[in-house]
Amino acid sequence: MDFGSLSWVKGEIEKNLQGMRSALEAFLDTEDTAFLEQALGEIRQAKAALQMIDIQGALLLSQEMEALTQDLLQHPEKRKTQAYEALMQAILVLSNYLDWSQQHKKDIPLALLPFLNALRQAGDREPLWEKDFFHPDVTVQPPPPPPHAADIREAIPKLRPAYEQALLRWLRKDVPEQSALETLDALLGSLQEAVQPPESARLWWVTRGILEAIRDGSLQPSASLYHLLGELDHCMRLLQKGEPLPVEHLQALTRELLFLLAHASSQGPMVTSLKRAFRLEELLPSPSTLEAIHADLTAPTPQLLQHVLPPLQEDLAAIKATLDHFARIGEVPEEERRSLEERLQRVADTLGMLGLEAAREKIGEQREKIRQGMDLSLVDDIASGVLEAEALIDQALAPETGATIQPLLKQIRDDLTLVMEALDQFSRRADGEILASVPPILKRIMAALSMAGLSRAADLLHMCHTYIQERLAKEPADSRFLTLTDALAAFEQYLVALEQGEEGSFWLERMAQHAERLAEPQPEETLEAVQEQAAPDETPQTLAEGIDADLLEVFLEEAEGEIATIESHLPQWEAHPEDEESLATIRRSFHTLKGSGRMVGAALLGEFAWAFENMLNRVIDQTISPSPALFSLLHQALPALRQLIDQLKGGPPPSEDIEALMAKAHALAEGQPISAETPDEAPSPAPEHEAAATAESMEEKVVEAQTPGEEALPPLDLEPELAAIFLEEASELVDKNENAIQAWRQAPEESPWVE
Repeated sequence: MDFGSLSWVKGEIEKNLQGMRSALEAFLDTEDTAFLEQALGEIRQAKAALQMIDIQGALLLSQEMEALTQDLLQHPEKRKTQAYEALMQAILVLSNYLDWSQQHKKDIPLALLPFLNALRQAGDREPLWEKDFFHPDVTVQPPPPPPHAADIREAIPKLRPAYEQALLRWLRKDVPEQSALETLDALLGSLQEAVQPPESARLWWVTRGILEAIRDGSLQPSASLYHLLGELDHCMRLLQKGEPLPVEHLQALTRELLFLLAHASSQGPMVTSLKRAFRLEELLPSPSTLEAIHADLTAPTPQLLQHVLPPLQEDLAAIKATLDHFARIGEVPEEERRSLEERLQRVADTLGMLGLEAAREKIGEQREKIRQGMDLSLVDDIASGVLEAEALIDQALAPETGATIQPLLKQIRDDLTLVMEALDQFSRRADGEILASVPPILKRIMAALSMAGLSRAADLLHMCHTYIQERLAKEPADSRFLTLTDALAAFEQYLVALEQGEEGSFWLERMAQHAERLAEPQPEETLEAVQEQAAPDETPQTLAEGIDADLLEVFLEEAEGEIATIESHLPQWEAHPEDEESLATIRRSFHTLKGSGRMVGAALLGEFAWAFENMLNRVIDQTISPSPALFSLLHQALPALRQLIDQLKGGPPPSEDIEALMAKAHALAEGQPISAETPDEAPSPAPEHEAAATAESMEEKVVEAQTPGEEALPPLDLEPELAAIFLEEASELVDKNENAIQAWRQAPEESPWVE
């Protein structure tokens, strides 16, 4: 596999795929087989390039595409629609697979199995199976025998009868399964330690891993496994007779056993060692890994959207015009009915390729009505169905940006939140696995922007995407990381502007300034140095260059409004923790403060707001639950926020311990407990002679604990002795009620909690 050379040939391959797509579309429109010949030539050129770089998955997919195109050329009417759909999907998948392979430096043909079988099914050929892609190295050396080990020919006469007996007892369930499996493992261990050819030692070694997986329940016995274990006895018989072992047969048995072992989820030492030695997780990735790869492979690219959306728009317009024509002439001509059915099928295929399943189903319903026999009575019904489908995809077709982007904004902003969270984690721990989730999400956002006609924003986001894949993933300490986050913060403000019906050009230009810097030559500065310089506890809040006074004024006004929003909704949420709307409003205000603060260079305010937004995100996704400590921390955050705003206006640094509050928010987000009160507020036991002071303290706390807007309670008028008695009795009652509530929760039908 030559991933380095892929960058040299990928451009030409993309041109071939584009040419093939255009030729197939022309064939579907005209049924002229000359276009199929053109498509065949394009995929053959792409295949030739893939043969040079030896990326097996891509090469295999191109071969199946060539075979189906050849079959379609010889039999143009044979499953034409199914073949067209499979080929169009394969064009998208092949392009994305090359991107994926280039990014991850991996070639996993198994990930292409469903797409390969879609091509084979369209060509009436037998499907491929998982095992067809499983080719482990069966020459891996087994562990060496211990010193002075016996020869296998000396050990086999005693061990073989014992193995047969133990296997038979297990199959007949004459003894407990665990006991039988332990006996079989011990016998195979003795065989493995004998001096013998590596092929047989390897076979016993792998079989012991199978037995371990069965013992811990991660692999279920099957008829095929029993047969393989019986084959082991045949190999022992050959050894006992002194006959030569059939090497190819032993390797085939080893491969079969390894295939079973690759499906076992066991974490046992033997299984783990075997999976590592034979690289089984690379050969047969987990279902979750394959699912993630499939999502990447089927995501429409911006280039694809730019190509397919105009024809899709034309087809929908033609469909509506045809239905209108039927209504005007008062009849449904048969030839036009067939043409309408074919056009609807083409639209459905395109929507399926783009992943717009709801719209595809709606179009498919209308096509089925026409196929079953259309008359004038159905024209209005079908037209309504087409309009419903168009409403589902009008974000991809509407010429007005505002009308286009609005239905997509929530998903885009949700996706961007995932990106920013991942980058925040990456800034704390430069782990490539954290970063791996970002490019597919950005690709999804780019597709949505392209569908909405926001090509400028999509292009700028593509710069960020390219920087992450080609630079940051390889150099986690790259100093332009903060430039990346600035670009995404500007993009977030651009989305906010669109959401409010504004053009957002200022934020788009800010994003461009940062995104274009990502393509500049790498400076000498490291990420650690940049982070050290920007550390909130070491650097006072400063404003980003180029931010004018008017923009700062807007930010400060917006910040005051968001703090007021938090102040007004926090008591409501605290009183009713199930109030999701108040929670979402508070979280959104912190989110706005984070994004806007970062954009004007108020790094400390931005990071402070992010700490609390992240904490509230964990409440929303139910990772943590609202608690007194969480509400107490939010109340403490409000004066800290106002002090940070005052600092931006030229005031003194905050008197609140900003770093400590942020640390507590991060701790709560990670499920770590913190005190619900600050140390200064924590009560301490008071002796009886201090009851007066305690009463005064109680009076102050009652006033402080009132919800804003509530009418003040009258001062408490308690004698010191009465206050002491009251506090003691109240404490006992609280403890008693807490115990009763806990008992009721554990057994509500048994606990007389009402009493």
